[in-house]
Amino acid sequence: MKEWNYEGKVFLVTGASSGIGRSCVEQLLNSGANVVGIDAKDSDLKDPLYMHYEVSVTDDSEIQRVVRVEICRESNDPEEAGQDRQYQLPAGRDLPE
Repeated sequence: MKEWNYEGKVFLVTGASSGIGRSCVEQLLNSGANVVGIDAKDSDLKDPLYMHYEVSVTDDSEIQRVVRVEICRESNDPEEAGQDRQYQLPAGRDLPE
């Protein structure tokens, strides 16, 4: 089986605390990815490449907040967050101005 290398890539996983979502998080971490997990429940997963947010995916304002926080965190410069990158959210969802 081919091994994946996602070093330096960032993935957002919903349902990250258990089941398939948790399995996806673990596989991505094992492949070197930075993972942002979102779930209505807390997670006991501890990894320097993992950031967990306890929010509901049905709460648009919270999802927007998480995306903004992560853009700032990844860019290391809140003033330029998102300036030179494209971020795509599901249809009907935009980052707040």
